[in-house]
Amino acid sequence: MSRDEQILYELIAKYYLTKAFKNLRRFSMLREDKFTKGIITILATQRIPICPIFSSQIQYDIRHILESEAEQCHQELQRMGSRVQAILRDYIEFAEGLDGPLSRAIGITFEEVECWITGDFAEPRRTELHRSHGVSENDIEPFYCLLRHPILVG
Repeated sequence: MSRDEQILYELIAKYYLTKAFKNLRRFSMLREDKFTKGIITILATQRIPICPIFSSQIQYDIRHILESEAEQCHQELQRMGSRVQAILRDYIEFAEGLDGPLSRAIGITFEEVECWITGDFAEPRRTELHRSHGVSENDIEPFYCLLRHPILVG
């Protein structure tokens, strides 16, 4: 029960960050999972819909199954993101000077992979938010939003 509580606290901390980011004009999430939407609903309405309860049980089950290997999903995502970026970089180099409609789309795709997969999309705003609440920069874990979230990473 205490392990489930720890997992829930980790997840809720992530969703508080998501809520803070949503208040920034220039920040947007590509997609939010049902649990994120449920937590945001709870925070906004002070009512608990059934969906986050089932979603949290799925999160607990996955984390219990993966436990020490939960971060491996993120590491695999990082490796795949780097591979995709290398392929895109080669294509961008090849297509330089060509004025085709795909050139711009490939550049945008490269930037999206950088933001959402190989980079920490929450930075630097997350660090600013933590610092404003007195948290030392050394205590801020990189990739916190995705590191132990195998559903979002998968």
